[in-house]
Amino acid sequence: MRKAFSMLEMVFILVMLGVMAAVSVMYIPQTKLQQAADYMIQNIKYAKSLAQTDDRYFAMKDSSLNSYSNTQARFWQAGMWQVQFHLTGSTTANSYSIYADTARNAATTNFDGRPMSGDLIAKDPQNKTCLSGYSANNLPSECNNNIAKEVRLQETYDVIIDRIDIQQACNETNTARIYFDSTGLPYCGKVTINGNTATSMPQRLNTNVKIVLKRHNQTATICISPGGLIYGSSNGQCDKK
Repeated sequence: MRKAFSMLEMVFILVMLGVMAAVSVMYIPQTKLQQAADYMIQNIKYAKSLAQTDDRYFAMKDSSLNSYSNTQARFWQAGMWQVQFHLTGSTTANSYSIYADTARNAATTNFDGRPMSGDLIAKDPQNKTCLSGYSANNLPSECNNNIAKEVRLQETYDVIIDRIDIQQACNETNTARIYFDSTGLPYCGKVTINGNTATSMPQRLNTNVKIVLKRHNQTATICISPGGLIYGSSNGQCDKK
């Protein structure tokens, strides 16, 4: 009677166990935190893609020269595609929006820095839902009962935006945003326009942005580099350029 496995049999068993372990890992369901992080990364990349295919400078410059389009052309940086992170608010906290801000009409010359009716709200490429966690009452009618629930992180995934680190003079109160230009390079900063004068406009990003999502005691880190790289960080550090 045999009392032991041969060396070949042992190797075969170890290989089979390794294959089974690898396959089982592939089929482990993603955690809600990872789902939220992956969807956010996908959407930030989508905002970058929109900026690269829809050059807001030329879109506005080629408009007829009335006071509305003049405002759009003069301050075209304010109308770049952006991802805005909503950090507070009874309905908006821990959500984000992807949109291109506009002056909207001749009587409104200031870009107001929030997704509103008249602005260009990004749609999910698959189901055409509006990618905005802002108050539905303020969004275009096409977004009524048509909001992508995944951008509402706390409501959908029980995930909060723990913090957003931008180590340059781009920090805002209760919100943060990243714009992309037609080359895919990122910008940050609050827009302040008074009449025909801009006192604050988006500026090129010169440092990494770290977005930390949190669910209970777990965190996930998303990074945006000055060169336009968008990625999840397994070690919580943003070190790519």
